[in-house]
Amino acid sequence: MMTIRNTTKAAIILAMVVFTAGCGNANTDKVASTATPAPAETPVAAQQPQAKVVVLSAEQFAAKAAEANVQLVDVRTAGEVATGKIADAINIDYNSVDFDALAAKLDPNKPVAVYCKVGGRSARAVKVFQELGFKQIYELDRGIISWNASGLPIEK
Repeated sequence: MMTIRNTTKAAIILAMVVFTAGCGNANTDKVASTATPAPAETPVAAQQPQAKVVVLSAEQFAAKAAEANVQLVDVRTAGEVATGKIADAINIDYNSVDFDALAAKLDPNKPVAVYCKVGGRSARAVKVFQELGFKQIYELDRGIISWNASGLPIEK
């Protein structure tokens, strides 16, 4: 008989907890019913089409860089550029504080071909160019190291 009473008491307490848990105070109910829902966020990809990025071998990159409308960008430091660069490349040091501002001065409607020493900085620069709205981006696979290994010319 003692067990039935304890079970009955437990059932009553459980029912009270469940019943009161569903009740809110009038203020919170009112706020919830009059609050306007937050606008759904639009994904970045839906706001702006993602730029086409093509990673090219040294030979393919050389051919692309030779095209008249391509903006060739070396994102290495000035010291690295002094050791040799691809002809006609403009230097915008990825590590400089004004990289984004300088990159924004380029024409986003023209293709940009970007390279660094081994590929790390150029990959990060590609993301900046994408954010800036560039339509076509070419990246030199494994950087100027692969360019040099292919025996392609550099200028000092």
